[in-house]
Amino acid sequence: DATYASNVNYFSEYSLGIHYKYSFEKFGLSAAAFYRPLVDFNSYYKEEVRNDEGSDYNQYPQIIAQNYIEGDGTINSMGFVSSFNYKDLLSIGFEFSKLDGDTKLSKRVDWSDYAEETVAGDLPDTSVVVKRDFDDFGLKIGGNIKISPRFSLGFSYSPKVEFDVETGGFVNGAKIDTLLYQYIYDENDVVIDSLMYSDYFAQKYGEYKIPSRFRIGFSFQPRNIMRTFFNCDVELVNWSAVNTLFDDEFNYYVGVEHKLSYNLPLRIGFRYNTDYHLIEDSEMVMAEKISMPTFTAGTGFSFLKNFRFDISAEYSHRKYETLDLFMDGFYNYAELWNSITPENRGWENPDEVSESFIKVVSSVSFKW
Repeated sequence: DATYASNVNYFSEYSLGIHYKYSFEKFGLSAAAFYRPLVDFNSYYKEEVRNDEGSDYNQYPQIIAQNYIEGDGTINSMGFVSSFNYKDLLSIGFEFSKLDGDTKLSKRVDWSDYAEETVAGDLPDTSVVVKRDFDDFGLKIGGNIKISPRFSLGFSYSPKVEFDVETGGFVNGAKIDTLLYQYIYDENDVVIDSLMYSDYFAQKYGEYKIPSRFRIGFSFQPRNIMRTFFNCDVELVNWSAVNTLFDDEFNYYVGVEHKLSYNLPLRIGFRYNTDYHLIEDSEMVMAEKISMPTFTAGTGFSFLKNFRFDISAEYSHRKYETLDLFMDGFYNYAELWNSITPENRGWENPDEVSESFIKVVSSVSFKW
């Protein structure tokens, strides 16, 4: 086994929010407006395809092609939050948001000059661009109750979101509205229908769902000289409502905030999330469950009387298996190889993907 592709990429997004609270006697009413990215599709993958020339003499083999997969865009959430509270004992609120955004996913093979000069005849162009526009609304409700001066319970629920998705794109530079994807034959191999790329894209990419989530947790403040809070949440994700191949899963969240000297907080957390993704293999579609543990740490401080700065960092890691993103048989031209014949690999020899994510979040807030 060997690593044949390694990528390091950087992406950034931003969020905005404003909050106001009005208190009267024992009651309080809060309202907030916000903008934030909900789903991030930004990605970049590159791999080089080399032949077997010179590999026995500690030389770099010739580059045959360079393969790329690029993702761009987000689904953004813009809305407002309102909550009502009684003293510090009970609070209940809701969030309503407009969800929209657009994404572009491109996949292409760029043949090298060496390959084009070596192979007799033109090498096939391979470039597919999928564009999607998303539109829907989101809702979330939640509440919190203080059981004792040191213990409180909370919950939140967000229903499933089924986006209205418009698809478009290009194949080898041509718009999909004008391209034929495949013919449909009867048992006598007679063409009875055809499928346009626009219809194929609509079938494959025209659906996007976010599962419903129900989350419950508690916060405990132990007796301590310095203020300390211990938080623990469990979240049920209704993946089975998104796809019948998925199972419902639980996510787990644990965190501690400990106040150090000068009211400086130290925040440490851990979460364990489970997601799914679909794998297409010939005529079969399979689901793979991917679990990802995450460790977090953060702090914050006040400055200039009304300002506050907070920062956190998190590290996540996951591993999973997948079929080759660019099948080896595509590069099977005898002129390009000395002693091997590239063949497509199946699940008897899959690729193992190891991904690490480092995320840094910082915020500046102003209170008046």
